[in-house]
Amino acid sequence: MRDFSNVIQDCSNTSKLNSALRAGSNIKVSVDSSFAITIFAMVPLVRYTIEGLRNVPEEMTEAADMSGATRLQKLWLVQFPLALPTMAVGFNQALMFAFFMTMIAAFIGTIDLGQELQRTLAGTDLGRNFVLGICVSLMALSFDLAILKWASDKKKILGL
Repeated sequence: MRDFSNVIQDCSNTSKLNSALRAGSNIKVSVDSSFAITIFAMVPLVRYTIEGLRNVPEEMTEAADMSGATRLQKLWLVQFPLALPTMAVGFNQALMFAFFMTMIAAFIGTIDLGQELQRTLAGTDLGRNFVLGICVSLMALSFDLAILKWASDKKKILGL
């Protein structure tokens, strides 16, 4: 699975290069960059979901089996709730990857926050550079803190 995840990340970077080299409209490039951002951000989600499901205590799955739960009930009612705190790290990483890829997407001509940052960084307007950098940092930090707070609350509820 790890090799597949690495290939997906490389494919999204290749998609960026293809988009940059191919002549097309801004809409087509935006679709390409959105696709690349989505694929690039999915990798930590998949990795941490698998890790969270592997770390569910064996006693809990055995208790679900003894209670007569089906595989689907065991997954949704036992394994996913116990894996959510670990999966929250994946949500956090996916958001950071998406912010990173948004900045990379600016180099192929998208019209978004990354493009605005690229324009100001190329210029000499120090105030605008500072404000945009702080905005991106605060967005990433607020998402990070919200997810970590939610994960810690979930751990307390589950007694982990």
